[in-house]
Amino acid sequence: MLSGLTSFPAFSSVSLEAITVPVDLKKLDEKIRKLQMIRELASDPETATLLNDVLSPNGNGAKNGHAPSPQNGESANPEGLLGYADRAVRAISGTFTTNDLITKMKELGYVFTAKDAAVATYGVMLRLRDKGVISIVEKGGPGRLAKWSTN
Repeated sequence: MLSGLTSFPAFSSVSLEAITVPVDLKKLDEKIRKLQMIRELASDPETATLLNDVLSPNGNGAKNGHAPSPQNGESANPEGLLGYADRAVRAISGTFTTNDLITKMKELGYVFTAKDAAVATYGVMLRLRDKGVISIVEKGGPGRLAKWSTN
């Protein structure tokens, strides 16, 4: 398989027989088993949404997708970013922008821990759009935010 590399000048003096990659098969098998478990969980649409909420880098910023509560270690946002965003868009009448949604989510008690709330919110807005909950009414542009509405 690697014998063709010796035809390249840079590899002509390299002995490919000396190249070995140690592989810990037990660790590899364990990783494969865990990935298969994740795949099985992700095959269920409801669980896949939950996994996406928990693992999303655009979600709530923390490694598990939620800000830890200083009082008891439970999630400060039990519904997650998607749950709060869904409630917030349904509570807004008429058209709204990303900033309007951020404001409404904060009013509902959501605690943003993402580095940039607008990036996290826009990502979840795209997910809500894909689910048919909201749609874009007017595209944004330089210095102008897009306008959205609930369906």
